[in-house]
Amino acid sequence: MKYAFLTPVRPYLHCAETLYDQIKKGKKTIEYRKMTRYWIKRLCSRVPWKTDHRRSRDMTSTLKVHHVWFVEGYPKNSLPRLEAEIISLRYNPYGLGQLEIHFANVKEVTCLGMLRSDVS
Repeated sequence: MKYAFLTPVRPYLHCAETLYDQIKKGKKTIEYRKMTRYWIKRLCSRVPWKTDHRRSRDMTSTLKVHHVWFVEGYPKNSLPRLEAEIISLRYNPYGLGQLEIHFANVKEVTCLGMLRSDVS
């Protein structure tokens, strides 16, 4: 028997209309998020670093989810949305110290019947 609380929840990445359209067309393949506990908790299975925040590092091995939802703004029922596969996750200490989420295989979901049954 599968327990729902043991299955990782696919995170939602809310974005502006222009960015949503670029992701949908395949022009944008990297999303940036601030390096905070909020995003680490949702994307990684463990804390991916020790104390050195000055170096860029690959954090793909720490991923606990391999798909994300992109949503334009904050719509009711979160539809339509884009499902994307996470290819890699990197920490970029330069600038604001951000997470780089590299993704591919973007598919648009317009109704609840199109949702896949597996959550990864």
